[in-house]
Amino acid sequence: MIYQIFRAKRETPSQSIFCKHTDNWTLGWFHLFSFIKDLSVMMHPLGKNMFHMARTDDVAEAAMKVRQSIGPNQILTGVGFSMGGIILSNYVARSGESCQLHAAIAVSGGLDLREQVNSHRSQRLWQPVMARRLLRENLIGKYGFKYKEHLKDEEYLNLLRAQDATAVDTSTAAYNGFNNVMEYYSEVSAMGDAPSQSGCRYSDSTAVNYSQSVCTVESERIANVSIPLCVLHALDDPIISWRSVVRKNNQPSDIVESGSGNVMLLLTKSGGHVGWPVGWKITGWSWMNNLLRDFTNAVDETLKEEGVIADMKRAKSVLSRMK
Repeated sequence: MIYQIFRAKRETPSQSIFCKHTDNWTLGWFHLFSFIKDLSVMMHPLGKNMFHMARTDDVAEAAMKVRQSIGPNQILTGVGFSMGGIILSNYVARSGESCQLHAAIAVSGGLDLREQVNSHRSQRLWQPVMARRLLRENLIGKYGFKYKEHLKDEEYLNLLRAQDATAVDTSTAAYNGFNNVMEYYSEVSAMGDAPSQSGCRYSDSTAVNYSQSVCTVESERIANVSIPLCVLHALDDPIISWRSVVRKNNQPSDIVESGSGNVMLLLTKSGGHVGWPVGWKITGWSWMNNLLRDFTNAVDETLKEEGVIADMKRAKSVLSRMK
């Protein structure tokens, strides 16, 4: 069973509903960005709380509620796309053994958002469109009064002038009490406490140089992942850099061998951002969708096999005590 409850806002044939399930493998579509953003405002209509990507408690609560509603022979897989993938990976890494999911798949999300500050092609070509839409529809269009009230005049002016996602996130960081955007990205990312690939070269004078960190693989939160986590990313992703899914030495093996070895990286040469289209007319997304299904089925079969083996061991132990 797959509940796609962790999804960034994106046009899909499905409806924006919470945990609707059918007999098919695609179960429950839920727009994470819209949900958390609106939930934070509805729950605190008089406060300053607003959505930011470092918050994982909403995800934990939603996963726990869904986990309580499924049957004993069903598994719960979280699937995150883009922003949803970033938050999902962070939740899985931070929750460790208390993770409410049986498996997770992060699609085009990235594990270390600090690398985005140096993704200059994305900042020039794609992020201006994203920034304008975010400002028009949400940050300024709906909740501008909150930002104007709680940001300093210069910070609010910088938000209005934002031309890329990093500039928007800088204002989000300031609004939510982070010292700077690099600290915010560190808290957002599953590998945010690891040594960064290239250090901080962002123009923010208050940013922290994380490249001098002395963390080891085993001391980072990515090593806390306790469930199968598949990270799907294309090397030509125009939005989130491929550098966000590798470590400083560009060796993916360091990530997949961290902790108990529960992280799996699936890196493709092409595919774009939440893409991997198929067909001459590029009318379908079956490659990506089938991968989600097959990964979940593989986890389900493995868990069942492990359950049978555990039952056999328990039965053998009981028989041995009876002799």
